[in-house]
Amino acid sequence: MTIDLAEQVVDLKPVDLVHAALIFEHAGLDRCFENAVSLVAANGALSVVLQRPSEEEPDLGASPFSSMHRLRPHISLIRPEVLRAKLQVQKFRLSSEAARPLPGGKAFWMGVFLRE
Repeated sequence: MTIDLAEQVVDLKPVDLVHAALIFEHAGLDRCFENAVSLVAANGALSVVLQRPSEEEPDLGASPFSSMHRLRPHISLIRPEVLRAKLQVQKFRLSSEAARPLPGGKAFWMGVFLRE
């Protein structure tokens, strides 16, 4: 099955863990976010990895593949506090979070949210 998470509604049975890594930056916090939330079962967890901005590096790194350059206008970094607020409205609570710096000044943020 192929689904455009940013445009189509996912109609699958909810699961205990949904891992959304580096997807909201490309697919947004509208339909894609709603799909991710809808897939989390009661008492399940949503694990999210976001790219953090860097003063030294562009949001989309250099690549020898020209097709990657087409993604540049389609990336929008998401602030963890914005995600936390949206998930709180959906009755998720932050269970744990961590930040991991990367070479070149970028970093990843990971949050695990539990559905209440």
